[in-house]
Amino acid sequence: MINLLINGAGTWIGGTLVLVAATLSIFGLWFYGMYHALRVRNKNAVEKLRPLSFKINSFYKIVGGRKNIATAEENGSKIKLVFTDKSLVDIEMLKSLKSVSGILEMTNSITVILGPSAKTLAFEINEC
Repeated sequence: MINLLINGAGTWIGGTLVLVAATLSIFGLWFYGMYHALRVRNKNAVEKLRPLSFKINSFYKIVGGRKNIATAEENGSKIKLVFTDKSLVDIEMLKSLKSVSGILEMTNSITVILGPSAKTLAFEINEC
């Protein structure tokens, strides 16, 4: 009799543990699938670019034309512009642009602090 109760309890506990383990496994797979789907969707999503507070053509005039920009690298709120001929760049006009909050000059390049629109400017220079 005692042996039957223990075996019966063991079967009940064992069955419950199997059911709990199966439920957790299914939930874990579902959760991983949802997490993976969100990662893939966010990775493939087109990032929204903030509009520039100035016309891109006026920017090109200030820096000596589109062909004067050798490379444009965006890094957070800054954009590093390497020029073929830095003497064509009007530094004072560049400083006066509405969203420009600072400029760091180097030998053949200028780093412009723009804030969130730096990514948009880099995209405009590199892709268009």
